[in-house]
Amino acid sequence: MALEPRILDANANRVREAVRVLEDAARLVLGDGELAGRGKFLRSTLTSQLAALPPGWLISNRAVVEDVGTELESPSEIRRSSLAACCEAAASRLGEALRVLEEVSKTIDVDLSRAMKDLRYQGYRFAADVVAAMGTGRAQQWNLCALVTKSLCNCPWDQVIQGVIDGGGQALQIREPDVSDGELLEMIHRAVSMA
Repeated sequence: MALEPRILDANANRVREAVRVLEDAARLVLGDGELAGRGKFLRSTLTSQLAALPPGWLISNRAVVEDVGTELESPSEIRRSSLAACCEAAASRLGEALRVLEEVSKTIDVDLSRAMKDLRYQGYRFAADVVAAMGTGRAQQWNLCALVTKSLCNCPWDQVIQGVIDGGGQALQIREPDVSDGELLEMIHRAVSMA
């Protein structure tokens, strides 16, 4: 059994699955026909590029029973915190799988490898656009982030913290290089309770 078709087949399936997650988010959650269409185009392009391989070559080399990876999973794969997190995971999986397709294709057909490279960059853009639209892209920038060190405060530390909160501070960093971890944790708990 050849290894190249098994690797290509597994990663082509990963690409289709990842694109489908992102495409469905674009279509059913975001209601964005343009984004959903780009996902469909990616899947269609992958299928047409792989059609250049000998008919049935990928599926005839599929060996699910012998695949030692079917039982492997990490805790982060078991549960996702949100649909946005599902999209982030799918985006990551998409890029990885397209890179594998590109690299392994180099051992078979240079033109296929080039096509996979083009598809990889299209996939990166598509995934980034869906993730950003789902609100998981670039982290929101704070309007005000205060850095507080108790020994540098001109008034009671609690008043400074409360002033930051009352003044609209969205982030607070407590910098206490001269206190123990336990004392720092206590200070952080106190600050959080004030918010």
